[in-house]
Amino acid sequence: MKQLTKFALIICVFIGLADNSKAQAIEKGKIMIGGSSNIRFKSEKSTEVFIVDGNKVSYDDDDDKNFNINIGAGYTVIDNLIIGLDISYLYSNLNGMFFINSGDDIQRIKMNNKLTGLDFNMFSKYYFTEQKFKPYAQIGAGYSLSRQYSGDFEQKYNGINLVGGAGAAYFITPSISVELGLNYQYTMLKNQDDADHKKKIKEIDAVVGLCFFL
Repeated sequence: MKQLTKFALIICVFIGLADNSKAQAIEKGKIMIGGSSNIRFKSEKSTEVFIVDGNKVSYDDDDDKNFNINIGAGYTVIDNLIIGLDISYLYSNLNGMFFINSGDDIQRIKMNNKLTGLDFNMFSKYYFTEQKFKPYAQIGAGYSLSRQYSGDFEQKYNGINLVGGAGAAYFITPSISVELGLNYQYTMLKNQDDADHKKKIKEIDAVVGLCFFL
């Protein structure tokens, strides 16, 4: 929560320092190419449930160290509204706990895991106002591939993403913007070797990005 408060203050400073003189809308027909990465604040919670030898096994983890990078491109279908595709790469170091329920007893096993993933999302992004400083909101959905491993242990997953976000863009020039925002992503995954082995991930990212409008 403290990190989220700090990030909100950063956005407020960003707004206060922005030169908000008149600019123009992002005109229909413009192509956007951009990239972004997470910054220090991130909150992630992952849960999964499966059966091993007749015993119910659940797994919970909290994100420890992580890095992601995103690249995307889109087309302005009407002024200020962009439809596009982005691709994200994720690396996380996870501290987790297995809970094995054998009926009369629950065993707890700690495990450190690493997670890598690729997400492919279609998105819709709208910029408000015709000033140099433009708040924005976006939604998206797509497909996710991930690999979770620790030593000889490895699990592969695929599934779907639901994504939403909001933030602020400052246009340094009419064709270049710097952006700060918060993104929320909900991912529903299935194990590639066992469809009954499911994994859910909820995460909030603080992101910084750079966009070009051609």
